[in-house]
This record gives sequence, structure tokens and C-alpha cells, in this order.
Amino acid sequence: MLTLVFLSYFFFATSQSDRFQLMIAVSLLGLVCNPINFIAYELLVGLTPGVGEATSCGILNSAANLFGFFVILSITPLLGNQMKEDTLIVMLGFAAGIACALILTLLVNPGSKLIK
Repeated sequence: MLTLVFLSYFFFATSQSDRFQLMIAVSLLGLVCNPINFIAYELLVGLTPGVGEATSCGILNSAANLFGFFVILSITPLLGNQMKEDTLIVMLGFAAGIACALILTLLVNPGSKLIK
């Protein structure tokens, strides 16, 4: 939830063209986004019994890097125009992705025998 709030603040700071607010927004995003990786690793290991921790986390990292590569390829033409409307489209796309990840995370049953 805080990620969506700070992403909104990041968009506000971008639209204001205030460098100081932009630095604060990026710092806050880093503060809430970095711990998500460790939680995702623990959840992944719990959801993949019988598969080694290094294997499952390696697949997660590889898939995330590949996905990030394709995201960068797809948004580069939009951001190359340097229009505020295009930036808004990209930011809304990222916010939708974060909201989707939040919903999918909430759907995981922590009482499952797989996670124990």
C-alpha cells in the first residue's frame, strides 16, 4: 500500500519539476520497495516445496530481469517524447502492476500446508 502512495507522490514530484521533492520521492520508493524482494523470496520458497531455495529464487530473478527488459523496451518510445501525458500513462501502468501484485499476494493462503 505504501508503494502506491509513494508512487503517487513520485508522480506529483515529477509533475512539479521540483528536484528536491523528486529526490525525497525516489528515496521513499526505495525504502518501501527493497524489502518486498525478501518477502517475495520467502513466499516463493514456501510455495515451492521440493525445489531448492537457490533454484526457485534464481528463476524468480531471471524472470524479473526478463520482464524488466521487455518493460523498458515497451516504455522507451513513450518516454522519448518527453510529454507529461506519456509519463502519466507509464506511471499508471506501473501503479496497476503494483496493485495487481498486491491483490495476488493477498490471495495466497498463509495457512496452506505448502508454506509451513
